[in-house]
Amino acid sequence: SSHEEILPQHRFETDLKDAISRGQFELLYQPQLRLADHRIDAVEALLHWNHPTHGRVGPSAFMSVGGETGHSIPLGLWVFEEVCRQLKRWESGGVPLPRVAINVAPVHFHQPDFHDALRTVLQSHSVDPALIELELTERCLMQDTDGTRECLQALKSIGVRLAIDEFGAGYSSLRFLRQFPLDVLKIDRSFVSDLETNRDAQVICSAILSIAHSLSLDA
Repeated sequence: SSHEEILPQHRFETDLKDAISRGQFELLYQPQLRLADHRIDAVEALLHWNHPTHGRVGPSAFMSVGGETGHSIPLGLWVFEEVCRQLKRWESGGVPLPRVAINVAPVHFHQPDFHDALRTVLQSHSVDPALIELELTERCLMQDTDGTRECLQALKSIGVRLAIDEFGAGYSSLRFLRQFPLDVLKIDRSFVSDLETNRDAQVICSAILSIAHSLSLDA
């Protein structure tokens, strides 16, 4: 029933308020392999919530709630802090530092002080900005193209890398690939899931790769 559907969301809203202070979030790091030599030169930080009653919950289950209630902003800051702490732990252990890709919630990205907050976190931990890659969906980038361009340029001035995630899943405009100072284009999963057997997917991916490379984007 609708009552049953509302209850879990309401409970998530309530529990999200204290989840950070209670240490219930963790980041898992998924390696990204280079196809040419299968080396790991980057990892993706994946946020999980160790909920006291629901167990480990992925971001798709709670980030939309966090966006509506404003909790995704402090949570996003926690992710940046934790990534910096992890990079320092790896550095202390002598581990070659990978680039870390971080998904950014649209509501966080569109905060006027987003780039200032990110710069402060990186400086406070003495982390090289080039090790950070921000992943933004095309839906996020298309909300306010003028404001988006200014924010992306401010982020580029910090020195982080910028990636567009899930490219091709929505209303892609090739125009903004030229307008925005992007570094990486990540093709949506729907195009690559059956790449070995689907001729149409092969053609589409080949075309996207050609466009990306002509614009000096990694894909």
